[in-house]
Amino acid sequence: TTTTTTTPTVVRGREYVVAAGAWLRSLLPIPVAPQKGQMLRLTPSASSETSSTSSQPSRVIYGSECYVIPRGHDVILGATVENGTATAHSDARGVHKLLSAGLELCPGLGDWTLADSWAGLRPTAIDGNPVLGRTRWTNLWVAGGYWRNGILLAPRAAELIADAMDGSLTDRDAAYLEAFRWDRFFEARTPHTSRFSSSSYAATTTKQRDAPPPVSRAPPPEAPSILEPSPPPEQPQRASPPPASSSSSSSNRRR
Repeated sequence: TTTTTTTPTVVRGREYVVAAGAWLRSLLPIPVAPQKGQMLRLTPSASSETSSTSSQPSRVIYGSECYVIPRGHDVILGATVENGTATAHSDARGVHKLLSAGLELCPGLGDWTLADSWAGLRPTAIDGNPVLGRTRWTNLWVAGGYWRNGILLAPRAAELIADAMDGSLTDRDAAYLEAFRWDRFFEARTPHTSRFSSSSYAATTTKQRDAPPPVSRAPPPEAPSILEPSPPPEQPQRASPPPASSSSSSSNRRR
């Protein structure tokens, strides 16, 4: 369900999904931040197209600083990983870094033409994993934090969220949502805190959906100690022998 800004019409629904990409943190208190990535496209040089085409790699080549992808008659170089940068444009530093790393992998690309460059922002959680499932508001869901794998993970994530909404989630899929739940960054969990098991999810969906959202989130209780060592038992005290009488002492001395 979306709210349009081009017309005064507002579309409302019972369930909402926040899929704000790199800007997820601006809507929900989830530690997802933009991570910049730059890429380049090289094309064979017009003056030496024959030699340039022969130097094109026949498969994807991975290096420690970049990768090279043959695409048609062109080559793609990617990709930088820049934390703390939220500007989605190519810059000289990123282009230089990719060209230097690409030529180390494939020296034959040295006479190719730099045809294009672009940049994007990856939605990156602090642990590098997706963030999926219901939030603290019963009718508000979240899907994001795919990092470099959005084109691969987004279709499967949408299927998981849709199945969770209508109560058709399997136990196996419920385990995925449990692993990637949004509050994993804030509290300790136990096997009893799962909110996505298929056996209990359908029974609680309708009741929870119409409940008002909580005003505040109580801090999690302190986890009890697993092993509480018991104090050592008290050792019985030995009775001290009675003091010897003066008569017996003198008798002993005489013996």
